[in-house]
Amino acid sequence: MKKFFFSLIFILLISSLIFSEEADLGDFGFDDEESSSESSVFSIDFGGAFYTGTEVFFDAFKKPESYQFPFPLWGSLHLEAKSPLAEAYASVNLNAKTIAAEMGGKSEYFPKPLFPRWIDEAYVQALAGPVVFGGGIKKVNWGRAHFLSVLDMVNPKDYSKPCEFYPEKIKKSAPVFFLSAYLPKDMKIEFVYLPVFEADEFALGGRWEQPPFINLTRELPVSSDNAGLNQARKERFLNAKKADTLDYAQGGLRYTLNIDGKHDLGFQYFTGFFHKPNFKSSHTPSDYTEAEFKNVFEKATLIYNRYHQIGADYEAMFGQFTVQAEFAANISSDLKGNNPDIYNPHLAWNLGLVYALPKNINLRLQAAETIRLLNSGINQDKLSLDTEKGRPITDTRLLLSLSQTLVRGSLEWKLNALVGIEDADFMINPELSWLIGTIGFDLGIGFFGGKKNGKLGCYQNNHFIKVSIGYEF
Repeated sequence: MKKFFFSLIFILLISSLIFSEEADLGDFGFDDEESSSESSVFSIDFGGAFYTGTEVFFDAFKKPESYQFPFPLWGSLHLEAKSPLAEAYASVNLNAKTIAAEMGGKSEYFPKPLFPRWIDEAYVQALAGPVVFGGGIKKVNWGRAHFLSVLDMVNPKDYSKPCEFYPEKIKKSAPVFFLSAYLPKDMKIEFVYLPVFEADEFALGGRWEQPPFINLTRELPVSSDNAGLNQARKERFLNAKKADTLDYAQGGLRYTLNIDGKHDLGFQYFTGFFHKPNFKSSHTPSDYTEAEFKNVFEKATLIYNRYHQIGADYEAMFGQFTVQAEFAANISSDLKGNNPDIYNPHLAWNLGLVYALPKNINLRLQAAETIRLLNSGINQDKLSLDTEKGRPITDTRLLLSLSQTLVRGSLEWKLNALVGIEDADFMINPELSWLIGTIGFDLGIGFFGGKKNGKLGCYQNNHFIKVSIGYEF
């Protein structure tokens, strides 16, 4: 019912904003002058890309006869319509999740999508002088950092494949009403309102099962399923109630400005919900014994914690250097740090440096960290249901990316390395892309290493090579 409601709103918005503009175009003519005049008033752009390829994991070479290749086709389509006072945009994703069941190694994903997985974006917007406003299913970009941003929290993320870390590939659209006002002296104000909430997407099983869910249940006194979650716990995630009511509404305000054409500053406030779930139980450690712990845990309720974020960011270019910085204070309602049902408040920062070297070589260094506050208030008892107990106070990640474009920009190689400091683990990802006209060739390799219980090190058996060829239009 809610999907139908939002679809209806979308259709009505398109009708009112786009077709109302059509009414002012006058009669359609067939001479060159009238055709030229009309094209300057209303335009439509259609495009997309289709790819075919495969992904092979190194452990498949041990038993090639039993390996099942993933679905070999994926792509996207988009349609954009523009008139002087209104725009509409829609795009769809075509991949194994949207057009066919995965061929082998099928994983279960959490949460169930609020909208069909094939919808990428679908929104309309109106332009009234320096003000732009609209609504629909959209991706909103906040913050300065392209990677590991601590301020870009409006949209949920798709972490079902941890080997993907490019923001444009993992960000998911969300239903949103938005308004942007461009002010004098390079200032801008943005407002967003999200009537419903959707959490980050994780894999509950299979090759890319996520450590957060293993950690949430790590204290259960069971030994038969140490490799992952048992079916009962999976079902609790898969059947969790969606946070698709107005009680889970979110919103925020962002203000940006430029000083002397060199320094970009941003300030923002956002109130919403942490995208990672937590558990709420009506029991306390004194209510049960260790033998009863499993039963109590299985009856805990899956919840999401509201928080308020106050953030700031900065970007400037100094010769060949570009500096990016972000800072956020994420304030939950656990102001004493002793409530196991609520994540502790924490600080987060991001610092990046991009250096343009000779011969079209670019070097990017990025660091991001979260720092949990009030850690001393967490009950460290082994029967405590606090999901933050026993974890490091900080969570730090480093990204190194080295790239170069060749052959008049059509050929590009990259070397990406992502490192987890506290987990002492890493992922190395060399890539090669070649675009010949509208035909693209891509080659990528992924290596994982470090501690086996780390967020990246746990995928040590998932080394892979991925090749594809695509057509863009």
